[in-house]
This record gives sequence, structure tokens and C-alpha cells, in this order.
Amino acid sequence: MRKNVCLLVLLLSGWVLAAEPLEAWEQFMEQERLLLDQLEAARRELPPEVFSELLSEQARWYERREQSARYTSHLPGMDDMDESEYWYALAVHNRARSEWISAWRFTYSPAAAELDDWEGWWLDGEGGHLIVTRSRSDSFEFSISVVRGPTFHLGELDGSARVDGRSAEFRITPEGTEDETVLRFSRDGPFLVLEGENTGYWHGVRAYFDGRYLRGGASDED
Repeated sequence: MRKNVCLLVLLLSGWVLAAEPLEAWEQFMEQERLLLDQLEAARRELPPEVFSELLSEQARWYERREQSARYTSHLPGMDDMDESEYWYALAVHNRARSEWISAWRFTYSPAAAELDDWEGWWLDGEGGHLIVTRSRSDSFEFSISVVRGPTFHLGELDGSARVDGRSAEFRITPEGTEDETVLRFSRDGPFLVLEGENTGYWHGVRAYFDGRYLRGGASDED
């Protein structure tokens, strides 16, 4: 997982650039094909009502993707768009979206039914990745990493959350502060919902941990 996050940071921050807009466009088209493949697989595998919901969400996502890519491709103080950055940004959004659709597919697979309420690799389709490992019946270990928005703010936190039924809670007071950080986990259908209080110590100004996460099939962090 950390390898994927590092790659995402490199792409979004502009450290990896195409020599020409054509190269960036070709990378976008490859990710676009992979995204459409994921959608077609989801159509075959998901219950019709679930796929219909996903398709409606997909239309809204296309609008957000375009807005974000255009924002990213305009350099500070300049009116002209960097075409390479624009196509790269679209490609990165597509990669994250493909992961999100893949997570929907895994959620309705037999393999997901074998897992408990918490364990697994979770993602929110917006740059948030959460790994949960179950250590005891009353708690679990977690690690969360996020890359948020066109300004690419980062965040990371790990610890042990105490379980109470289908909810869990993590508390920590950062060294040198008086504000306690609280993360609350809860299950809502297929989603793991994460809500935080006073989490700013652990992430950039525009980053956040909150969101609705779906379980993916595997993590690169072992």
C-alpha cells in the first residue's frame, strides 16, 4: 500500500513528467481502458441495483475528475494549462477510481464474506487507504495513509482501536499538545465509516481521514 501511495505522490506532485503531452495522453488512455474494463466487470458481477447506484455515482465522479485535473494543470500565477499535467492528473484519478470499482467487486465476492467486520485493506476512492488487522477480540491494529485533493496534502496515522460491537474508537494525545485525537470507526452496510476529531497534527491542512471506505482485495504492504 505504501508503495502505491508513494507512486501517487510522485505523479500528483509533478515529479514524474512526460516529455510530450502525447505521452501523457497515452498513459491516460491506458488508464481509461482499464477503468472501463473494471466497470464492465462490475456490471457482470454486482447485483443490478448495486451497479445502478455505482453508475449514477460514476457520472458525478467524471465531473469532479475534470474540475480537479484542470485545477492541477494550471501552474500558480499562470493562465495557460500545462497539457502534460492535465493528462497525467486524469490518469491518476482513473487509477484511484479503478481501485474503488475493484473494491465494490471484492465486497460482493465470496472471499469478502470470509473476513470479519474489520480486517482487510480499505480505500475510499479519493486517496485514502486503510489497513486493519485483527489482533484480539476487543481491538484491532490499523494504519491509514491519505493523499488528498489537487494540492496533494498527505496524512498518516497508526495505532490500536478498541472495539465495541460494530463500532471502534482510537484515542491519542500528540506529544507537546493538549488536544486529544479521536478516530471513530463504524460499519454501515458494506462500508467502514471513519470520523475524526482533532486529527490535524497527523495530516496536511487540506487532508483528512474521514470518509466511507470499501474493502479491497489485497494490499501491497505486507
